[in-house]
Amino acid sequence: MPGIFAVPFSCFTVYFTRYGTEKTGHTDTVDTTSLYAPDLGLIVSGDVVYNHCHMYVGDTTPASRAEWIAALDRLAALHPAVVVTGHKDPTCGNPPTVLAESRGYLEYYGQLREAGLPNQELFAAMVSRYPDWVSRQEFLILGRWWTPAPPPAEGRDAPQPGI
Repeated sequence: MPGIFAVPFSCFTVYFTRYGTEKTGHTDTVDTTSLYAPDLGLIVSGDVVYNHCHMYVGDTTPASRAEWIAALDRLAALHPAVVVTGHKDPTCGNPPTVLAESRGYLEYYGQLREAGLPNQELFAAMVSRYPDWVSRQEFLILGRWWTPAPPPAEGRDAPQPGI
């Protein structure tokens, strides 16, 4: 497996099956790592790949998204048959297509951020583009820019501004 993995001596064998680790850098957190079993065509991606689950992109920057996309591309170059993700809709299996889907999510989010969409419009656009994805939470998409909306006033007895 020389040349496949970023770190020398990252390969090991368990019960005659070879495994290797791929240091994937900054994805949804710093210093993430994935496990690869070439004989099985298996990647256990940890936080690098998401499977039909809104991604924690709110605290990313253009540079960190580029690093995340590069990590996805390195994993995709391994041509896995199965990708087990750390965040997923449990009804969606473990298809390798999640690598491209995660990449597309990051690219679309980056386009919206660069366009300067207000937070609520950005959130609505992501949910509209990925309506069936689980974990539809504002803090995941908006990160440090997110502030919860005040709760709606209850009925006509609710305090009115300036009264």
